[in-house]
Amino acid sequence: MCNLVSIGRNRKTRPGAWSPPEQMDLPLYHVASAFDFPPLPVLRAGGQWELARWGLIPYWARSEEKARQIRTGAVNARSESMWTKPAFEAPARTGRCLILVDGFFEFHHHGGAAYPFYIYLDGHPDFFMAGLRDEWTNPGSQAVETTCSIVTTAANSFMREIHNKLAQPEERRMPVIVPPEWVEAWLDPTTPMETLQKIVATREIPQMRAHPVARTLNSARTRVNVPVAQEPVQYEELRDLTARLGTPGR
Repeated sequence: MCNLVSIGRNRKTRPGAWSPPEQMDLPLYHVASAFDFPPLPVLRAGGQWELARWGLIPYWARSEEKARQIRTGAVNARSESMWTKPAFEAPARTGRCLILVDGFFEFHHHGGAAYPFYIYLDGHPDFFMAGLRDEWTNPGSQAVETTCSIVTTAANSFMREIHNKLAQPEERRMPVIVPPEWVEAWLDPTTPMETLQKIVATREIPQMRAHPVARTLNSARTRVNVPVAQEPVQYEELRDLTARLGTPGR
């Protein structure tokens, strides 16, 4: 968590005046897996856009084998420990970025089965997730690869209902969603730690919405980049949950 996102569904409601890289082939209705290491639209300090591959490789990785090992475990960065973990320590201090998405997917577990939910904000605007970025030079080819991780925090009350695989609610996670008023502070390398901690702290987000989608998304082999990937599906066994969340169905 989080290793599934959607990007660019609604280009009319970008946060502020930001525009993603023109070279991106948008929209992406369903990025099937972070472990495919897809490119994501990343905003850096100074308003610079770039494409960064999901799965951070730290600059100090000395071999391709080491880089592969690290990036598999660096799709997400825990906000509580990223300041001291070797792969994340430098990016957390000087390589913070913002990743533009319009939603993400999470699984709810019930009766031994997994049900994918699509999570987004009311009105379905684009929004920013907190990220970390780094640049790694392949020692063989000398090619420079820009990579990133999504920062996660403890799930709020809304996400704890959905992301329930872990028995203890306090262990459940969600991506850090950065509101427009915190954009500049997150990107600024001089922002005090106290402010950064406020940004990554769990908080209730009243605009969050969610609905269950087709279970065909469960398979890692399924590559569904079509609008139907986000369409709501009603499951009778989840009726109580969807009623609490106020989610639509069909």
